[in-house]
Amino acid sequence: MKTQICFLLTVAVVATVSSPLRPANAAPANAPVTAEGLRKGLVLDLTFDRDETGDNKVTDTSGQGNNGKASGVRWTAGAKRGGAYEFTADGDEIVVSNNASLNPKQVTMAAWIKTSTRDDKWRRIFDKSYSLGFALSVAADWQGNQWSGLACLEMGPGTHCSLTRTVVADGQWHQVVATFDGTEQVLFVDGKPQGWPLRWNRPGQAGPTDFNLVIGCNRSNLHEDDLGVSFRGLIAEPMMWNRALSIGEVAFLFESQK
Repeated sequence: MKTQICFLLTVAVVATVSSPLRPANAAPANAPVTAEGLRKGLVLDLTFDRDETGDNKVTDTSGQGNNGKASGVRWTAGAKRGGAYEFTADGDEIVVSNNASLNPKQVTMAAWIKTSTRDDKWRRIFDKSYSLGFALSVAADWQGNQWSGLACLEMGPGTHCSLTRTVVADGQWHQVVATFDGTEQVLFVDGKPQGWPLRWNRPGQAGPTDFNLVIGCNRSNLHEDDLGVSFRGLIAEPMMWNRALSIGEVAFLFESQK
């Protein structure tokens, strides 16, 4: 499925350590985190508070006007806070039209997901071209690597690949967050740092690409067999920032949404 080698990172789960891992450009670990401060740099906030499938519009509350267009998905109440969208078939997607605000040099992506699908397809949560821009997915096994069900962050060019240690495709709700500070990329599951990528001679980079930002479907692998493949399950609260959130901010976000 993939045309470029994605190396499995060697990671250390952050437990009790004297110097917590954090992105180079992140705020100090002891800096106070507030709800207002957390919205700094927010460029996408799809709360899924209500069913908008009638007019296919999904409202962005970030203030950037990055409204989405829903296709095939079904809104469901009683999920995370306001609701969630269910993805059940290939082609199900929420598309946010490309613009400058969605092509930052640093990026954080966050979403709540619930899925039990573990197969030979990479199921996109966010897609803006894994080989040129960035993508956050539920990974599949590939070339003998047992990655199925792990969350995966890929940054172009390359691809520069990071994976979680925790399986997120277990039928339970999980918050998945990915940060990239221009040099280093970190994944979080349920508010906790999961890993640290291999060091590259040449770091990955975020954007710009001409691709739309797509929630829940692969629309950028133009010459690969997983074009049009969709996530299977529920996605709620997809958010995106033009900066790398700190470890403290990610923990705050998790506690405020769980």
